[in-house]
Amino acid sequence: MKVLIKSIYFKILVGVVVIAILFSIFSKPEGFDVDTGQITRGKFSLEIEEICYTKVIEKYSLYAPVSGILKRIHLRVGDRVNKGDLLAIVNWDFDRLMYSPISGTILRIIRQSEGPVAMGMPILDLGDLSAMEIYSEVLSKSAGEIQIGDPVEITGFGETTLNGKVKSVEPIAFTKVSTLGVEEKRVNVLIDFPIQEKLGDGYQLKCKILTGIVENSLLIPSASLFREEKDWYVFQKKDGKASRVKVEISGRNTNYARLMSGLKENDSVILYPGDNIKEGVYLKE
Repeated sequence: MKVLIKSIYFKILVGVVVIAILFSIFSKPEGFDVDTGQITRGKFSLEIEEICYTKVIEKYSLYAPVSGILKRIHLRVGDRVNKGDLLAIVNWDFDRLMYSPISGTILRIIRQSEGPVAMGMPILDLGDLSAMEIYSEVLSKSAGEIQIGDPVEITGFGETTLNGKVKSVEPIAFTKVSTLGVEEKRVNVLIDFPIQEKLGDGYQLKCKILTGIVENSLLIPSASLFREEKDWYVFQKKDGKASRVKVEISGRNTNYARLMSGLKENDSVILYPGDNIKEGVYLKE
């Protein structure tokens, strides 16, 4: 009889253990599906992104030397001319000949057909397309971070990214109204870049000025950061759960922030944490 009772107790105990195991398996929350990134090490830089424009360094304008009759100009925009080539003729008491002061390209013809002109009237513009620079109108609050020689990534002309360098930061600001109607103080930043065939004067491009470069930095994805009052936080993915961690950063760009403390290299963090992500919630593997 005792043996039978022990056998029954043993079966009940086994049953309880099995039920407990099954309960622990099936009662575990399914967990949230999240995107993650890692703490990596590499070069950090601040990024100042602005629209920029090409500019011929030496542009010349031709004006009528006297009032008279301008003879038809047979040149076309884009034509190459050499220094000393005849560009235009204005007849008054005799033909006044106007010659090219440089070897370059006709950029604009303001008056091409024959007819009367007044002294000082603009006729055409020309310049040397092999000597150009880029200028960008940068917010004055950002201009203080820019140093001469800072690298610049230039896009918007074909598929190639051109690599330029900051040539100078002009010492005077000007007021410009933004597309939203806000008055802004801006400063011209001049950029040297490798001249490209078919790139002309006044072309609109995009410039990314890289400043404050620090090699061998810990980098944390900007998409993982969120702010509470003055402090920055992330959710670390640890042991299948979300763990809220306070971090210290120094500078942030579009993709990364420079991590000073709070996590270490190769730690995993949650990207774009939503309202469902809280301390201790389960995450899908």
